[in-house]
Amino acid sequence: MLSHIIRIASQFEREHGRRPTLLTLHPTHFAALCEQLDGTVGLDYFCARLGMNIVLSSETLHPSVYAKTPQLSQHQSMRIASRI
Repeated sequence: MLSHIIRIASQFEREHGRRPTLLTLHPTHFAALCEQLDGTVGLDYFCARLGMNIVLSSETLHPSVYAKTPQLSQHQSMRIASRI
């Protein structure tokens, strides 16, 4: 799971010339991610390590990354890429 997230974030950066700032995950995917690291870390750890805010949503089918655009308000973001 972690390698997939790193891959889509890297692809996003190559395609758009900037790093994504938001990662959306299904809670089940997040649990699997935590299990990969023996369940000893949490949301704050992954936010810091990945350099992205993380949104957990049961409506998210696949991990996706986004970038907030400077022109939009704090409550709006533009989905730019990546569903793999």
